[in-house]
Amino acid sequence: MMLFCRERSLSASGSVTVNALVYDAGTEPNDELCANIPGPVCGGEGGSPDVDGEGFVHIHAGIHGIDDLPAQDYDWRNPGARITITKLP
Repeated sequence: MMLFCRERSLSASGSVTVNALVYDAGTEPNDELCANIPGPVCGGEGGSPDVDGEGFVHIHAGIHGIDDLPAQDYDWRNPGARITITKLP
């Protein structure tokens, strides 16, 4: 059996490495205000129903330091993860 991933394949005895990008759900504004950022760092409101986001999923551009989150502490550039799959004996 072969595992295919973006024109790469995992042979019976090999491994394959792929980069995983970070996506933005488009459900909250990208104003970098903690009130609009869900999760443990800010505890903001997920979805921000009173303020519109982009309304579509897209590749996230990272944190730019325009408000509550300093870019030097929280910014990243894609890929957000590198995944290696290796066949076990």
